[in-house]
Amino acid sequence: MTIIDNDTDLTALPFVVITLDKDTQETEYHGCKSASEVLDFVIDGYSDLDDTEALKARISLIEDSVIPVIAELIYGGYLAENGQKHLEQRDEEILLSRFKDDFEIIDWTHEEIPLIVASTQFSPNTDTPRPTGNVEIIEVDNELAVIRALASKKILNVLENNG
Repeated sequence: MTIIDNDTDLTALPFVVITLDKDTQETEYHGCKSASEVLDFVIDGYSDLDDTEALKARISLIEDSVIPVIAELIYGGYLAENGQKHLEQRDEEILLSRFKDDFEIIDWTHEEIPLIVASTQFSPNTDTPRPTGNVEIIEVDNELAVIRALASKKILNVLENNG
């Protein structure tokens, strides 16, 4: 990955990661030749990982970045739906049970906020059926799907050039 100068045609690169330099506050453009190179930008040492470790790293990235953002939205939406400013203990237990490893959601009916889950939690990877409804399943075994999920949640600013 290289920092791109102003004369570079951004459309000539498969991916461009856009960052803000903390010291100069200037926008920097980082050219990436592959999805793996983009993930190496956000996961320290990603390019040195074997396939199994890389999958674990992508799962951790989703769990540590995308899911907390959505959990906050769900928490806020739940309070608003129920006219509350804080959760009652029983409500909190019900809400938090949705984020436990052994949860089973058959249907997610919240209209405004999708349930976001990693594909490894459901069939064909496990016996747990995939939930239905307003659900976004991130296929963590696919590097491009992970990058697109991060970009769609404004966690990673990346341009993808398909041409």
